[in-house]
Amino acid sequence: MSEKIYRNRNILSKIRSKYILRRVFAYVENKRMLTIIRYNKNIIEKNNKSIDDYKKYYQIIFEIYPLNGFKDINLNFPKSDEKYYHLYTENEDNGKIKKIRVEIAPDIISLYGLFKNQYNLKMIKFIEFNSFEVESMCGLFYNCTKLKKIDFSYFNTSSVKDMSFMFYGCTSLKKINLKNFNTKNVYYMNSMFHGCSSIEDIDLSTFNISKVQDMNSMFSGCINLINIKLPHTNTEYLQNMSKMFYNCYSVTQLYLKSFNTHLVKDFCCLFFECESLNELDLSNFVTENAINMSCMFFKYLNLRKVLLSNFITTKVMDMS
Repeated sequence: MSEKIYRNRNILSKIRSKYILRRVFAYVENKRMLTIIRYNKNIIEKNNKSIDDYKKYYQIIFEIYPLNGFKDINLNFPKSDEKYYHLYTENEDNGKIKKIRVEIAPDIISLYGLFKNQYNLKMIKFIEFNSFEVESMCGLFYNCTKLKKIDFSYFNTSSVKDMSFMFYGCTSLKKINLKNFNTKNVYYMNSMFHGCSSIEDIDLSTFNISKVQDMNSMFSGCINLINIKLPHTNTEYLQNMSKMFYNCYSVTQLYLKSFNTHLVKDFCCLFFECESLNELDLSNFVTENAINMSCMFFKYLNLRKVLLSNFITTKVMDMS
């Protein structure tokens, strides 16, 4: 091979490599998938750049707005090392916090209790959520009693396995839009909305709950909840439904036809004090493995019709 041809090929290779890098940056600017960086890792390294140089484009970024009068907020970061997060505070003239912009590195796999017990938050807005690493959101907004609004416009839950206690005790939350939630890999939803006493409507029709195993106390204590749009996906791995609708005084109807309950062992207090329900169709419920059915229909004041055609109670030890 002639030196001229070799040199031309070498130049062409460099041009192609730079072109691909420009494509990478274009995807970055358009908030595309983190995997693009991974796929082009070898190209980036050939151009004497490290992956860390590009990670800054793939952070979890959100803004939090505290109530008036607060001058400090302490978040429960999953890792104490400051290299994993950055905070930018915007203050009022009197020194009070107006808003805080938080950036978290993309290799964080857990956001467990990040906002736990933050009683002074009124709104959280997610600006970007391009991490595909987060597996746990357990207790993410736990006991944020003053929180009234969460903007999930940019929110990625595609790898999340645990959503238990996620909105537990968010007593001021009246509306919540979860339509862009990807729950195909979630195993745990127990106590997810436990104690959300102000919320009136929850639309989970876009949820995929095919892998969920635990829904214990999922809507427990949602005393003002009137409408629940449940997903229509099969629940073949579901094992625990105890207290799922406990104290849902205001719920007027429940569509549970798609629920597969053949593995469920605990139905304890499932519809405890659901006083506003008139009819309940559980004809598809298979209860052959049920052990506990205690207080399952306790205090049904207005219930007129219940379909239980597939109920089998041979293994049940408690029906008190």
